[in-house]
Amino acid sequence: MLVNTAKLLAVDTTDKADEPTDAQCDAAYEAYRAIRVIVDKMSYERRTFFEQLHIHPDHDDAWLRRLVTVAIQTNEDYRRQVRKDLSTARQRARAWDVCGSLKRAFSRVIKSANGLRRDMSEMVQLYQRNRARFVPWQGDRLRMQLDYIRNGISICVTQEREARAKLGDLKPLLEFLVLPQHDFDMALESIPAYSPANAIKNRLASLIKCLRDLQNECMDFQRTAGQYLLQVTTTLHFDPEITLGSDKDSLVAGCQSLRREVEQQAKFQSEILATIQMEFDTAQNLPTVIQRGLHVFTISELLNALSDYASLKRDLDTIMLQQEELRESLSAASSELHAASIPSVSI
Repeated sequence: MLVNTAKLLAVDTTDKADEPTDAQCDAAYEAYRAIRVIVDKMSYERRTFFEQLHIHPDHDDAWLRRLVTVAIQTNEDYRRQVRKDLSTARQRARAWDVCGSLKRAFSRVIKSANGLRRDMSEMVQLYQRNRARFVPWQGDRLRMQLDYIRNGISICVTQEREARAKLGDLKPLLEFLVLPQHDFDMALESIPAYSPANAIKNRLASLIKCLRDLQNECMDFQRTAGQYLLQVTTTLHFDPEITLGSDKDSLVAGCQSLRREVEQQAKFQSEILATIQMEFDTAQNLPTVIQRGLHVFTISELLNALSDYASLKRDLDTIMLQQEELRESLSAASSELHAASIPSVSI
């Protein structure tokens, strides 16, 4: 439609009070600019979110269908990787004979500890019988040596008790990993399945609808704010019956109100995307447990079992090393004690 420029100019010059002030223009422009920035950020947030899921961000009509497909595929990939990782752990556990090696290691520690306690008891008895013969410095020295050894044995006993507690927790996991192949496969087949497609769709449908509505509303807000800005910053308008004047303040207030609306919508969108992300986080971490008989094992416990086994083996090796050092100290103290216990012969 052609515009009568003369008519517009006539309207423009009828009343200088219609001219916008700098403050009105600045306020309206700042609100409009902020709205554009927020809307652009929201668009970028949506695009980034969907692209990381390999979903085209512009095909909003296919969002729900693709999200359901990706969620199911994500879970299938995770379950496949879990089965692969557990199978690899089983092969290593059987190759390392984890249950047998721990049993032998504990047997060595117990045998060594029993020998230390027996030898220590004999040493203490010998010391008690002959303490009257020792010169003061010899008695003090031997007593300090025996106290050191006694304390070392006590520490080893505490460490052995802690190692046994770890074994109590670890043993069922290791026994699961060394199951015969058929039993192991049956246990993997019992892993609970993820949600069916309809259940996922029902959880996501309302969220996707809200996301689409937000997208459309924010674009409408931006367009409306642009119209407000145009009316604030110009004295030209298309209806000679409209007198702007103080209405410009209302238009500025309208821009600022739209800015607040968009800010709230941006927060709401982030919440929606976070909720959708939770669906995929769940899909990437289910299943979490495997049940066999009365035992319920978490996937993470089973996958960490070999690391815990290696750590326990190191603990037992450390105890054995400490026992060897105590045995050497006990041998040295024994030699000194026997030497001091032999009566001196006068010639």
